[in-house]
Amino acid sequence: MRFIKFHIRCEQCGHTNMPDNNTRKGITKTLTGEFLKCNGCGTEWRKIQVPCRPLVMKIANVIKEKGPGFHPRVYLFEYEGQVPKAIAI
Repeated sequence: MRFIKFHIRCEQCGHTNMPDNNTRKGITKTLTGEFLKCNGCGTEWRKIQVPCRPLVMKIANVIKEKGPGFHPRVYLFEYEGQVPKAIAI
């Protein structure tokens, strides 16, 4: 099994963005809205779709317990088969 760091693919330019080198911090930054722009083209995303992977759900539950919850532009989605990366639109 190969471990891939959490990243977001920009739909505009195709750039692979990593919010942080640490996977947990990257997921937290994305869910709380600290990371909303593409590093490649500078586009501010309207919507970020994050797959409901076990680690994402664990971090999401901690965020919900601590404070106001997710940023309005972030959506969790169910997936089938191979785990997809987060997609920014």
